[in-house]
Amino acid sequence: MANSSQEVEEKRGSKDFVTGALIGSFVGAAVALLLAPKSGKELREDIGEQVSTIRGKADGWRELASEKGNIIVSTANEKSKQVRNLAVEKGEQLRVKGAQIKENVKLKAQQFSKKSSNEAGMEEGVSSEEADTVVE
Repeated sequence: MANSSQEVEEKRGSKDFVTGALIGSFVGAAVALLLAPKSGKELREDIGEQVSTIRGKADGWRELASEKGNIIVSTANEKSKQVRNLAVEKGEQLRVKGAQIKENVKLKAQQFSKKSSNEAGMEEGVSSEEADTVVE
């Protein structure tokens, strides 16, 4: 279980890093463009190029996040199937064991009942065959 929570923390740290890198690059590019001594036309062209670059990177990260999400979903589905199958298997084992215990208890109760009847019959002078007939 510790391994699973460690993986979650690592993924969360990776997400935070990517988010920080994206915001940092955007802010840095905007500040550099705004503080650079250029004409309005050159500045607009540079801003357009930077926006295109950032969009390209964002698309790449979006695709990567989508792929990672699909992998996580598929892994979660596989693990849930494994857990479900294990639960069904263990449930069936318990059902069979319960049925065996029930049969054992039933047989012991019948044996005890016959033994008690036989002992009671012997005390009253009844033969064991007659006692068996009474029990049945």
